[in-house]
Amino acid sequence: MKKVKKAIRRMRASLSWQVREEISDDGNFYIVSFPHRQEHVIYWPGPGGAPPRPIEYLHELCHAKMAESVHHQFSAQYFAKRTPEEVVQQLMYPCRSASDWFVDKLVFTLAPREFQREVREHLSLILTHPKDDQVSPLHFYGTALIIAQASLYLGQKIQTAGNLTEAVEAFLSINPAQPTIDKLADLVNRLAALMTPWRVRLIEDAGFEVWTAEKPSQ
Repeated sequence: MKKVKKAIRRMRASLSWQVREEISDDGNFYIVSFPHRQEHVIYWPGPGGAPPRPIEYLHELCHAKMAESVHHQFSAQYFAKRTPEEVVQQLMYPCRSASDWFVDKLVFTLAPREFQREVREHLSLILTHPKDDQVSPLHFYGTALIIAQASLYLGQKIQTAGNLTEAVEAFLSINPAQPTIDKLADLVNRLAALMTPWRVRLIEDAGFEVWTAEKPSQ
């Protein structure tokens, strides 16, 4: 735990953009990076909300760091202004899990034992969780991410089938230690193809790089 707290202090001190803190409206903890004004906003739970665990705080700070050092799409997901909300909702989880794949490599580098413990705990929950006939995108992509991380960081091979196998293979096919925006887009699209007809492509919108959603031509 001390190593994680030390990494938090070092990571936050290393951020070059302004850091501001607010109380979140939904009672959750998260960090959003705003590249157009070079600012990170840390949203804390209000009174009665659960504070983040140190490893969660470090994870969010790593998102912020990669927003500065690689590309802002590694933090929040920015879409073209006229993208329909239902399309954003379909692409949200492929985008989030793809960025987590790269960000968690940085977390592992900073606190390997603590991160491995986190993966073990999540894997245990996945393996004991009852299987639903209708799997939500949140559960599907989260499960695939943890299974891929168990393979990469713990050396554990978990038997899977169907689309879940394809999702795990998509993660493992890309080295998270070498993040680029092109690799992120590739992983997002490989994951998105398993549950939605939409794909992402990076475009410039009013001087700002965002995802545009499109369907591949037949």
